[in-house]
Amino acid sequence: MLKKILKSSKKLLNRTNILLINENELKLLFKDYYLEINGLKGSYNESTDVDNSLSFKDIARIVVNDGIETIVVKRGEKSVFAINNQNEEVEVPVFKTDVVDTTAAGDSFNAGFLYSFF
Repeated sequence: MLKKILKSSKKLLNRTNILLINENELKLLFKDYYLEINGLKGSYNESTDVDNSLSFKDIARIVVNDGIETIVVKRGEKSVFAINNQNEEVEVPVFKTDVVDTTAAGDSFNAGFLYSFF
């Protein structure tokens, strides 16, 4: 079913210049699809809780190669990773702060990123 959804949204994705997405959404939307179309098999080790198939960076690189100009992967308290179609990559660590409320944090990040990008 996911393959069908991605195929139907391919036209929309092909018209996307900047994709702002979090790591979980990226994996949920693209991982299985790219594993399948590339004939790869994912592997998960339950004892170490490690997924050895495609990292979020691998998936982001494939998505950019599929036609999206810039992809920004928000990773919560870990970092933000961005890549563009000129193979420029950056990973920005977060700075520690006392979090009071995360309501609209992603939307605020998106607005700030787009404002500074343009």
